[in-house]
Amino acid sequence: MDRSELVRHSLRSTRALWLVVVLLIGAPLPGNAQEVDRAQVAAQVETAKARLQLSADQEKALRELLHEQADTLKGIRDADGSRREKMQKAKAAQADFRGRLEKILDPKQLAEWDKMRDELKEKARERRR
Repeated sequence: MDRSELVRHSLRSTRALWLVVVLLIGAPLPGNAQEVDRAQVAAQVETAKARLQLSADQEKALRELLHEQADTLKGIRDADGSRREKMQKAKAAQADFRGRLEKILDPKQLAEWDKMRDELKEKARERRR
């Protein structure tokens, strides 16, 4: 792979990672961000509720976590800084999200969450093709 191909591949990978982060965490898209955020979080919680068989407490905690994560990512996206800095902050936010998610879900639910995440990644890959 020559340098230009490597750069193009790197850019595609970066874009794909951002898409996955947005899809997994439910960051609001441009537009009326608050409405989009609420709709995305509601959809994510409903999907998780059905697939993970969440208790009422887990559902509430997950909803709060997803709202906080969406706000965090919006703050990162809207802040000044280079794309690289924003990616690093988003990765750190994702690691924090995962740690907090592990406190909400049991191991079986977490495994199913990971399956849901992998399905979203695959859909993102298919759209890129």
